[in-house]
This record gives sequence, structure tokens and C-alpha cells, in this order.
Amino acid sequence: MRERDEELVASLDAGDRLEFEGLTTRQVRDVWELFRDTVLPGVRVADAEAGARLWENYVLDMPETSLVEPCEAPTLIVTGRQDHIVGFRDQLALLEHYPRATYLLLDDAGHNPQLEQPTLVAAALQDWSRRVHAAE
Repeated sequence: MRERDEELVASLDAGDRLEFEGLTTRQVRDVWELFRDTVLPGVRVADAEAGARLWENYVLDMPETSLVEPCEAPTLIVTGRQDHIVGFRDQLALLEHYPRATYLLLDDAGHNPQLEQPTLVAAALQDWSRRVHAAE
């Protein structure tokens, strides 16, 4: 964890605090507000039984040969350096299959980099969108 507003975190409902602490690196008000508005609604309605089944076999073993042909479309891969769920190293292997990829590794970001580094993610999305439209 890089940044933490102890007063904010202590004020959260126990369940919300558990989710917020488990998925974010920057535990501050602006990240909390984005998390509350965009992530928590999905967490609250998620099928817990289905989620448990997914966690039983969460690792996706995908050998490099499983992608037969490279994807030539503009691609954006955004990762958080502190993402303890997916991580960033395994995503590097994808670059071999996406020759037009932009790979963005963000420090001070965990599993939801769009919440913790929204300005940088927005800039990358704008660039990706421009490249997609130019390729049409």
C-alpha cells in the first residue's frame, strides 16, 4: 500500500473496507469514491457461488503457442505494478501476440489502475481510441 487515509478507512463499513483494502493500493478519498461508485455495485450483486468456483481454478495457463496468429489491431494492456491478483509480469508475454500493443505499467496502482491512476489510464484510452479509428 502506497497511500492510506486512516480516518477514511476506519469510517467505512466493515465489508466495504475489506473489499477496498483488498483491491486498492492508494486508499484515499478520491479512489474510495470511484471504487464505491464503480466497483462496489458489482461486488455486491456478484454471484458468490460462481466466484468461489472461479477462484478454485483461477490461474489461466496459456502457453504462447495457444495464440496461433498475432492480433494486428491496436491494443492497450494496462496493468498495476502492485496488482497482487493478476500481476504485471505475465502480461508481458502477450506483447508477442499483439504487435501493435501499448503496454502501460502503472506504479501506485493495484488491481484497478483506472481508479488509482485515472488520468494516465484516460490518456492511454484516448490514444488507443485514436489508433483504432485510424485503423478503420
